[in-house]
Amino acid sequence: MSVSSEPPLVQSELRQLPAQLFIPPIRGEMVHLRPASVEDLSRLDELEAFYNASGITGKDVHSERAIVQTWVKRSVAWSKGLAPSDSGVGDPEARRTIAWSILTDADHDADGQIDAANTDNVIGMIFLIDIDGWARSARIQVILGKDYRGRGYSRDAMPRVMTYGFASTPAGLGLHRIWVSVPEKNTRSLSVYQSLGFVPSGTARDGLWDAEVGKYQDLIVMDTLADEYDPIRSLDAFGMHMIEDNPGVQEALSAREHSIAIKQKTKRENAAGTEDHDDNRAAKSDFDGSKAHDAESHFESVQSEITSETQEAQDDSKSDVSNWPFSSEDRKGSKDAWWRTLGRSRKRGSEGEIMSAEDLDNYETDAELALYKEYRDVIKLFTYVVETERRFYLANKVDFNVRSAGQDVYFDVQLTDAWVWDVYRSSRFVKNVRIVTFKDVNVEEVQKTDIDIPDALP
Repeated sequence: MSVSSEPPLVQSELRQLPAQLFIPPIRGEMVHLRPASVEDLSRLDELEAFYNASGITGKDVHSERAIVQTWVKRSVAWSKGLAPSDSGVGDPEARRTIAWSILTDADHDADGQIDAANTDNVIGMIFLIDIDGWARSARIQVILGKDYRGRGYSRDAMPRVMTYGFASTPAGLGLHRIWVSVPEKNTRSLSVYQSLGFVPSGTARDGLWDAEVGKYQDLIVMDTLADEYDPIRSLDAFGMHMIEDNPGVQEALSAREHSIAIKQKTKRENAAGTEDHDDNRAAKSDFDGSKAHDAESHFESVQSEITSETQEAQDDSKSDVSNWPFSSEDRKGSKDAWWRTLGRSRKRGSEGEIMSAEDLDNYETDAELALYKEYRDVIKLFTYVVETERRFYLANKVDFNVRSAGQDVYFDVQLTDAWVWDVYRSSRFVKNVRIVTFKDVNVEEVQKTDIDIPDALP
């Protein structure tokens, strides 16, 4: 059982949510979020966002549409400083809700048009629901249009919303727990949530009715806590980066470093206590045994202690990874990583036909050639080449720092005026990039006078 303590509250009002909340916009690498409006609800129907609702959330289409409309109205009411009872849904005991619309500027089918132009770039919504100020808890849920599922949009948006939720006030909501509920048959969502750090915490047996097969199914509850959530690894698991000026990011990074320092301090204190215990035992042995035998025993004890500490240090260096539900040992290889297969096997047309193998090869070849040509044209505009385990960048300014958290060392690299090598991004120019990694980072200065790039691929 997890036990978390907090300073005692002098007044219960300290745990009350504010009467009015500014809902901040949030930027991702593939999407950006803005506060949802009532006008956006009609776009969800155009996107067929409630298609297969029973398989995703366990509700029927009509119930899912009704609850989403309620969430948006409650979110709008909170942003205006209205009470829940004044939100238009008439429920005075309703907990607060925040709703963002998910927008994208991507052109994944390479047809020269933004994918969601018909819906003003809106492809879905993301919510923090049932926000409980007293328990500092909230539920998170994403709803996407039928044609925008399985492309990684949720994995870009959810960690950034969770970072805002866990960040201390006023930068964030100061939540202690974020949870989700998933039908047992929705294995895709279960996998996504696990990769974001959620762990199963309970099961509501036969909690949902599965109309497709005519029987009940379990409802799985998963959650993660503020001191367990890692905002860096939740994005790094999918090759994404934190955006420094997003709400709550600075507070989340500070809290993470503080948490690591506490863990390292506790381990050192435990090691020191073990050493004192061994010294006392060795002193008793000196008193009871012969000097020669004592000297030999003491030497063996020291050797054993050194071996133990070495093994412990090795375990410590792996602990952050091994405790993470989606550790590096479980990740896909780079060629199979999700961001390299984004949009494959999908061709959005009037009939929604699937691309043939030949069409897919031609599409990939054309996309890679276009990316190479763009790289050839822009490299002369930049001063540095930056290569990480996951990405390749061009930049005009690089701020490289080596930082430590206890005994661990990591690299904190900030790029200004950058370009990123990514075949599936519609816009590769980025104003600011921050890279936080334990892996190697290679930085080279471009000798512009020596640049001679061929016009075509070999």
